[in-house]
Amino acid sequence: MENKMFISVIICVHNSAKYLARTLDSILAQTYTNFEVVIVDDYSTDCSLSIIEEYAKNIKVKIHILRNAKNIGLTKSLNRALKVADGNIIARIDADDIWLPKKLNTQIQFLEKNPDIIMCGTQYELIDTNGHKIKLQPRQLNCISPEIVKSALCQINPFCHSSVIFRKNEIISQIGYYNEDFKYSQDYEYWARINLIFKSVILNEVFVYKRVSRDIIGIRKRRLQSWYSFKALFFILRKYENTYITKRSYYSLVTKFLRALVPNFLVPNKTV
Repeated sequence: MENKMFISVIICVHNSAKYLARTLDSILAQTYTNFEVVIVDDYSTDCSLSIIEEYAKNIKVKIHILRNAKNIGLTKSLNRALKVADGNIIARIDADDIWLPKKLNTQIQFLEKNPDIIMCGTQYELIDTNGHKIKLQPRQLNCISPEIVKSALCQINPFCHSSVIFRKNEIISQIGYYNEDFKYSQDYEYWARINLIFKSVILNEVFVYKRVSRDIIGIRKRRLQSWYSFKALFFILRKYENTYITKRSYYSLVTKFLRALVPNFLVPNKTV
């Protein structure tokens, strides 16, 4: 098993010094230890790189440190990391999120028992900038069936990016990399292409704490996220079988489009 399921944990960092150590600690605390870490520093101007280098000197886990010569954005940084990753399993985590200790082990066990499943996510809980759980948590779907995943993708992105692990070789050879035309929602577009030909599930256990911010920059970014999310869903509705598409799919499409154009408080908040 150790040679068969070697994981490359991918982190893309840009001015993430405030939370980065906690994220790295949660990776190093995993009960599954057969992994390396690939970190792309996207031209940070804070002390993120110093934190990474300090960890690299003091731990036994193999760490690839890639430093972008300029800020190139998340999507291109993800693809750069994928191209140097040695693992045949990829695990993604954002630089401010937290994994629970049994996350990787639980997902690896599931993939070993289910060789037809190419990608596996988990449930998650939202935390604020202070690490406290947010009272109003998002409604999450029971997506243990690949068919339910496909139906969910026809309305929303049901996967938390930091929860996902996937089989690298199969996906890269048949799907390719993240679409670099997508500045945001690159994960939604990627999952859409992957699930056209492969099977995915989302385990029902919570293994990720996802940090959210309500600052001004985050609010501005949401409109762009809505636009790229609209583009991803538009692709899905053109490519997926009609059995997965419902009236709510088109309602979600229109909602995403409107959110990209008008202030958030004027648009219904029932879909992502």
